[in-house]
Amino acid sequence: LTDGLVMADRPVPFIQVDPKTNKLVVDPKGKQVLESIRGSVGVCSVAGVYRTGKSYILNQLAGRDSGFGVGSSVQACTKGIWLWGAPIERRGSSAAAAGAPDYVLLLDTEGLQSLCQTEGHDAKIFCLAILLSSFFLYNSEKAINSAAIDQLSLVAQLTKKIRVHAAGNGGGGSDAAELAEVMPSFLWLLRDFQLELEDEQGRPISPDAYLEQSLRAQPGSSAAVQEQNGTRAAIRDLFPRRSCVTLRHPTLGTKLPDSALKQLPAIDKLHPAFRDGVIDLKQRVFGEIRAKAVGGAAATGPMLLGLAEAFVRAVNEGAVPTISTAWQAVLTIECQKALDQAAAIFRAKLSGAAEAEPVAGEAEWAAAVAAAR
Repeated sequence: LTDGLVMADRPVPFIQVDPKTNKLVVDPKGKQVLESIRGSVGVCSVAGVYRTGKSYILNQLAGRDSGFGVGSSVQACTKGIWLWGAPIERRGSSAAAAGAPDYVLLLDTEGLQSLCQTEGHDAKIFCLAILLSSFFLYNSEKAINSAAIDQLSLVAQLTKKIRVHAAGNGGGGSDAAELAEVMPSFLWLLRDFQLELEDEQGRPISPDAYLEQSLRAQPGSSAAVQEQNGTRAAIRDLFPRRSCVTLRHPTLGTKLPDSALKQLPAIDKLHPAFRDGVIDLKQRVFGEIRAKAVGGAAATGPMLLGLAEAFVRAVNEGAVPTISTAWQAVLTIECQKALDQAAAIFRAKLSGAAEAEPVAGEAEWAAAVAAAR
């Protein structure tokens, strides 16, 4: 415990499935960490198909070679949503831009399409990660192709799964324009990327331009093409702040054996271009992340916890999470806390005058009240 901040230099469970009820719950360990953070928080979530190296990237963002679970089996390592237990302080950082948070929180999400979970479970975890993030990193492999677009089909469901305001749309979700105002920044991270980045005329392009090119509607009238174009349109509409980073394969071109991929060694042993890419990724994430905010007000740790509890409750009840309603509930709780604290301080300062001997006169009492205020 440092300056009131609960620190756990390891991942802690944040949102988990209760094995008895099969409902999502906010874990006490994650709750304890969030309750201790009094400054503003930025939240970076990493999502993607299971077994594509999400946890490895989160370890690098945390400045570690290990921490979040990394493995090579066909089973997903991460279950639910986990929180890095040592918030990364950015307050006073020379690299911090306007709107930057005091602390950055890293969230690891359960991999999509794992063997032991349903699409409905994937949708809940994906939706919660989006709702709680101010920076959303989607991790996938090699290229943005039809298969990669299919894997992000959950994005097209967000307008049905999330509502900004309680009124409107007959109880359904919000429209894309309304949702776009509260969506996190979106970064598509392409791992093991080996393509030449160039346009149709063979001219070199940036990863961001490659992303925009890949999000254009494709010709075709089949149901599959139409669904994929719907996903492309949803990404364009919901994430106006979007970008792309490519990382080459970490071991190709090195003397490391193929078995090294099962458990990657320290980053200084990997291909220099991969190392440079990871450094660039970290600079982009920490340079661009902003505090989690609703209605222009930045969230603290306890406020983010309040949002998480409200969203989990809505998801468990089969309701559409409403951002403004959850935020208003959080503000009401925080205002009551502030009022209770102020009242306690006021009473403590007056207690001396009340217990004074001889009994304070009217003038002395008025002076004590004025001083307590």
